[in-house]
Amino acid sequence: TSLNTSIDFTKLFCFSTSVDSFVRDRLIEYSMTIGKTIVKARERLGMRQVDLARKLNVSTAVLCTWEKDEHAPRLSGIMNLATVLKIPVSALIPKGRA
Repeated sequence: TSLNTSIDFTKLFCFSTSVDSFVRDRLIEYSMTIGKTIVKARERLGMRQVDLARKLNVSTAVLCTWEKDEHAPRLSGIMNLATVLKIPVSALIPKGRA
């Protein structure tokens, strides 16, 4: 006799709508980079890059590198970002690195 090793993933991952939303939100949250978090928070506040850069006392070029995840801000920059963007510092620290 042989074992059927195929798995029906449609049945395995059949959750209620609220659970689906919760899982989707956690996956998105986990995959958010610091750059994506900055962009999302900045846009939520209706700020342009130039506005945020001025409030942080950095150039728009530096802010752009943060938002593109080309470079990460130092701890002082993270603290300032959290204050200006009205988000917790933990939102700007990649998961698994805290």
